[in-house]
Amino acid sequence: MKKLITTIFLGLALALMGEILAFYVYSNIDHGGILNGLIGITAFFSIFFGTIIISIYHEEYIKKNVRFKTKSNYLNFLIGSTLFIIFKLPFVLAIMTFYHFTGNYHYNQLKQFGIVKTVFIESEITGKNSRHDMCFQFSHNGKLWEGMLDAWQYQVGDSAQIIYSSQNPNETEWYIKYLEDKENK
Repeated sequence: MKKLITTIFLGLALALMGEILAFYVYSNIDHGGILNGLIGITAFFSIFFGTIIISIYHEEYIKKNVRFKTKSNYLNFLIGSTLFIIFKLPFVLAIMTFYHFTGNYHYNQLKQFGIVKTVFIESEITGKNSRHDMCFQFSHNGKLWEGMLDAWQYQVGDSAQIIYSSQNPNETEWYIKYLEDKENK
């Protein structure tokens, strides 16, 4: 029983550490560099191995301590599939939690620190697999920032309003789209 509790604690600690590191990398993406890359890789493997440790040990624990008293292959398959889903659930939940936090981070940054600015759309990224993003530049605190957002309703040569975070100017959105999303939340 002590090994079970230790394994659960170790797996959860690794997964939680990975979540924290992944969120750190996401929120400091504009700093870039090798350190952010290493932290991102560490976060991925921390989440992955934390959840794998939990699931592998629990699968072994179930195989050793729980006996399925059925001769039906269908029922054994159903029970095995259910257990597989249950044991892989922590990894899926970790990914979903990260996705939720990143979406909220973007919205909260714009809500709390948002600055509206008019920009001139300079170019469009085109190509076979592109989303046809529009490129623009804006200045913040004397520094020139480049932005790229989906085309939405704009074309090259248009002027448009964007909202960006004064704390993290990489967090940008079309202002009109931001207002529509704000009404829907």
